[in-house]
Amino acid sequence: MRKVLLTVTMIMIMILAGCSNDEPEILETQENPVKDKPTIILKEEEPEPEPVIYGLGERAVVREDYAVTILSVEDTEYRLPWKPEQKNIVVEILFENLSMDENHEVFHYETGLVTGFNLSVHNADPYPPVVLDEAYGHVFTPAGTKSVHKLVFEAPEHPNEVRLRFSDYLNENLLFNVEKGKRVEADLTGSLPEPEKVYGKGEPMVITKAAKDYLLTVQAVKRLEPESSESDKEMVAEYEVELLFLNMDIRRVMNRNFQLTFIDDQGNTSYTNVFSYPEETDEGVKISMFFTANAESDKVMLHYTDSLLDRDEAFYILIDDFEE
Repeated sequence: MRKVLLTVTMIMIMILAGCSNDEPEILETQENPVKDKPTIILKEEEPEPEPVIYGLGERAVVREDYAVTILSVEDTEYRLPWKPEQKNIVVEILFENLSMDENHEVFHYETGLVTGFNLSVHNADPYPPVVLDEAYGHVFTPAGTKSVHKLVFEAPEHPNEVRLRFSDYLNENLLFNVEKGKRVEADLTGSLPEPEKVYGKGEPMVITKAAKDYLLTVQAVKRLEPESSESDKEMVAEYEVELLFLNMDIRRVMNRNFQLTFIDDQGNTSYTNVFSYPEETDEGVKISMFFTANAESDKVMLHYTDSLLDRDEAFYILIDDFEE
């Protein structure tokens, strides 16, 4: 009986072993490593790239949005009223707005240089730059145009080499290292912007999103004989633009809650010299604005914005006939 029981037991064990689908456990040893075990490879940390430093006349392009070129850094006799003993330098730059319209996020900020940007000098007091003269004031640069800015800073500690930082409010920084006393000429060749909607001289524009609706008409654009100037500006053409506001309060016109930019046929913005005193007439409020340009043009474009308009609102007026 015992032999029979033992035989049955052994047969059952053999049957169970043969029917099992479980693979035997493979133990990892030096002779029998596990093939599917992941391999961890430690990579060396890559060093941060060296910052690009631009020199005099080198064009720096940012995000296909804009470009900056340093044209010169020179000593100036200009003295700040609150620091008459302090020596200063004047920095001249060319700014090109390649694609940014009024709805671009950089344009949500205002500075004394161009909208949404800042220029500073290394090892100098960080006070805001001061314009050299009236013709180099705050110049708005619409999309597809360029402008020259000339600004005064405190002279840095190093007398012959000046380090500059041009930054925007998207945390982009351009670094320049420029030898003082040298200069390059600005490339002012180009073309007019090509906006979808363009008005003409004498065509009323309805400004509908301001505090209250009003009409604006460019009544005339006159070429003037340029006046002689003691400054070193190479401006050769002057223009007078006559504007007519209907349903616009004369105080708002006086406060200049609007921005009118004059653009020559090469796409260069011009400088606003002076405004005439607004005149209230039966037609509406009249005002003249005077601009100094780099060159005489056969046709020009005006770019108009109102401080109470949406930021993506702008009006373009093309002028191809002038009164002498």
